[in-house]
Amino acid sequence: MFVSALEHVFLGRKDLFTGLYIYDKIKWEGYDYPVIRFSMDKIRFTTLGLETALLKAVQTVAKDYEIQLDETDSGIAFQELLKKLTQKYQKGVVVLIDEYDKPIISYIEKDNTEQAEANGDILKNFYGVLKDNGQYLRFTFITGVSRFSKVSIFSDLNYFDDLTLDSNFATICGFTEAEIRQHCMGGVEDLAAKEGITIDAVMAKIKYWYNGFSWNAHDFVYNPYSTMLLMDSLVFDDYWFSSGTPTFLVKLIHKAYEYNFEGVRVSKDDYDWHDLKNLDYT
Repeated sequence: MFVSALEHVFLGRKDLFTGLYIYDKIKWEGYDYPVIRFSMDKIRFTTLGLETALLKAVQTVAKDYEIQLDETDSGIAFQELLKKLTQKYQKGVVVLIDEYDKPIISYIEKDNTEQAEANGDILKNFYGVLKDNGQYLRFTFITGVSRFSKVSIFSDLNYFDDLTLDSNFATICGFTEAEIRQHCMGGVEDLAAKEGITIDAVMAKIKYWYNGFSWNAHDFVYNPYSTMLLMDSLVFDDYWFSSGTPTFLVKLIHKAYEYNFEGVRVSKDDYDWHDLKNLDYT
C-alpha cells in the first residue's frame, strides 16, 4: 500500500489524495515523473528464471512508456531504460522496488541455498545499476522482509538511507492509536455495538490483537492490513499471519526447535551481515 501511494504521488495523481495530509504539501503542477515499479513477487522468476524474468519486467515498463530497448542483459537494459526515460521526459526517474528479496527467500523456503545464492548474484548486478546511474534518479524506494548484504543493496549502495530502524520513520508503515481514534471511530463504534462493550474496551482489544510493532522501542503501530480488514468485517482474526508471515523464518525456527523468544534481545549491528548457508534467525 505504501509503495502504491508513492507511485501515484510521483505520477502526479492529485485527484487520489483529496482530503489527505499530502494534498496541500506538494505543488502538483508539473509534478509527474516517469515511474519504474518492480514487484519482485510478480515477475515469474520461478518459471522463467530470474535473469529472463528481470529482463521481461524491464521490457514491460519500456513498452508502457513507448521506449525501444536494444540491450538483452537485464542489468544493462535497466540502465538503458533509466537513460532513455530521463532523455524523453527531461526528468529524473522514480524507481520503486517491492519485495526486493523475494527471489532469494523463495528458494531459502525450499531449502535450495544454491539457487538462492545464484539469484543473489543476479540481483546484485541488477540492483547495482542504481549505484552507477544516480544522475538519472529522482527518487528510489526499496522494500523487503530480510536483509542480505551480499545482494549489495545495503553495502554497495551506501548513499541510500536504511529507514528500517530509523526513529524518524518509526510510525510510517502502520497506524498509531491516535490515527485510529481520528480516522476509524465509525468502525470502532460498530465494533463496540457488535461486541456489546465500551469504546475503551474495543480500543483495548484492537490494541491486544494488532498493536505489536515497534521499530524504535518507543512508538508502537497497529498492523494496517489487519486493522482495515477488522473495520470492514468487524471480526477479530489473524489476518496478517495468513497473508504476510515470512514462512522462511518460520521454517528456520521449526528447524531449530526454538519457540521461546521471551527476553531475546538483538542489537542493530546484528542485522548487518547474513550468510545464506548459515542463517541465524535471531
